[in-house]
Amino acid sequence: MPEGVPDAQRPFGVRTLLDARSEAQAVHGLEMRTELRFGAAAEELQRRLSDAETPDQMLILGVADLGCLRERFASLFTPSSYSLMVVYRPAATAEPVAETKLSAMS
Repeated sequence: MPEGVPDAQRPFGVRTLLDARSEAQAVHGLEMRTELRFGAAAEELQRRLSDAETPDQMLILGVADLGCLRERFASLFTPSSYSLMVVYRPAATAEPVAETKLSAMS
């Protein structure tokens, strides 16, 4: 969860992430792994995606604010060996969600 999210809202964000994961598996047939990590999201994702042990990865990045793409995730849009999909749902219609999902493509 992003910094500044109240503690009371954190379980809801994790539950939403797990629900989105289940939907992606059921509807799209994606094989996914869900991990909780600490630190700056973009830096942690970049480090994880650069891992030579797991080269066939796809990042699915969910956002409710397009401005946060530039502010927080610009480093993920550099040329790389991984696939990236951005899922946008406007904040007015979005429920609070965890921001990132990392999946291994099989």
